Amino acid sequence: MSLLGPLMVALYHRLVETNLWDLFTEVETKLVPILGAMEATGVQVDTEKLLHFDELLKLRIAHVESTAHKV
Repeated sequence: MSLLGPLMVALYHRLVETNLWDLFTEVETKLVPILGAMEATGVQVDTEKLLHFDELLKLRIAHVESTAHKV
């Protein structure tokens, strides 16, 4: 526990210096209970839809790459 205080101070200063303190306090800390609940109960993934989405993304990436190479 003796290391926690200095680490918290260092994190605070780094987040303030990089203008990320508001993001941390307004978004990330509010997600902790939600992510904890998701971890405790588990998350179901539709692998068939995920694989379909993977194929769509691969096609889009290929299209963007070919368009970029023409430029």
